Amino acid sequence: MLRGCSSCTKRAVLKIFFAILLVLLSSPTIAGLKKKPAWPFDKTKVTLKDGRSLLLQREKEEYTWKLSLFDKKHRVLWSKIYSEDFNSLWGDAFFVRVKRKTFIYDLNNDGYPEIAISTWDGGNAPLRPAIVFTVKEKELTVFKVVDEYAFESGDPVFD
Repeated sequence: MLRGCSSCTKRAVLKIFFAILLVLLSSPTIAGLKKKPAWPFDKTKVTLKDGRSLLLQREKEEYTWKLSLFDKKHRVLWSKIYSEDFNSLWGDAFFVRVKRKTFIYDLNNDGYPEIAISTWDGGNAPLRPAIVFTVKEKELTVFKVVDEYAFESGDPVFD
């Protein structure tokens, strides 16, 4: 320690102590708040070739996700909340590739593209459902539910 400057050192130590205490008390975990951290996949967006976009985002209620379709000017055309749909608990939800290298593909050549979403409930089962939606002008409809999709493999839903 520095000699002759004990009051300066004490003040500096007290400032550091209170700064650390402030940081610790402002932490949601230590302060006792039950705030979940935001994950990078809490909100994902896919843009279609015609400029419309799809947004998949986690809602505040646990195991709840909202899927929305927007027009080119970002106005909502269609939106639906999912939680326990398609025999799956929507703990997490992800856009997954429909075909190799693409998240958007017209599977049945009807002029409407399909997109796929897989869910995860926090368990350890390797296979999860993949829900394939057809993107119409102003709505999404279910095209097919693939019951056993291995989303961890990174493979597309359809080869």
